[in-house]
Amino acid sequence: KPSNSPLISENNIQNTNEDEPLNPSGWPSVEFKTKQFIISKENLGPASIQMQAIPNGVKCLEFSLLNNKHNMKTSGQWTRENGISTASMQGAVRTVDIEQLLRAMNIKTRVESQNTDVLWNFNWTPRAKGIDWQVLNGQLDFSLIKGSMLDVDPGAARLLGLFNIFALPRRLQLEFKDVVNQGLYFDVMKGAYDLKDGVAYTRENTSIQLDSASVRLKAQGFTDLNQSTHDYRVKVRS
Repeated sequence: KPSNSPLISENNIQNTNEDEPLNPSGWPSVEFKTKQFIISKENLGPASIQMQAIPNGVKCLEFSLLNNKHNMKTSGQWTRENGISTASMQGAVRTVDIEQLLRAMNIKTRVESQNTDVLWNFNWTPRAKGIDWQVLNGQLDFSLIKGSMLDVDPGAARLLGLFNIFALPRRLQLEFKDVVNQGLYFDVMKGAYDLKDGVAYTRENTSIQLDSASVRLKAQGFTDLNQSTHDYRVKVRS
């Protein structure tokens, strides 16, 4: 039902047995709307969710954000049966404030973009230990238009190593006029990943690329989300 009260999502769901993975079996069907969806102290605006109880788990028919900053829709399913967990999630987001969404995910990297599009299709390999990065599979596509990266934080390593890669011109102290103390400015930053068992590979025959007024960067390789390590071949052209 509609609500005027903020929804604080973090820490809402707790496992009663810390030694066991979180189990969605027996969770109820839920449908609600709220004017304020708050996660990690970030108010993402109005939100709605339709979640349906299914045998051994739950199915998210739709979770959506729709306001002047964020337009996001996602759906998925999460089950645990006979001691084995598995899940899937699909969705897309278009936002003019990607930095706020990253903060909501506890990714402390300052990235600004006039327009950001992200499309994902994830699934988790069934396993007894529950859902984790170690068994994440799927696809991720993204595009950022006219933006900047400021104060690249090593803590962003789990965001597929993307910002560490594009910080290379600064780290190598290259003399590009748009690589200044305030950050790296770009016209376009885009790419696509295929994920397998927690390792994100640049899609075959494609590159992660960044274009700006005076530098062009292309990268191919992979990021291991489990080890927070990266292995890329990077080309930088002025």
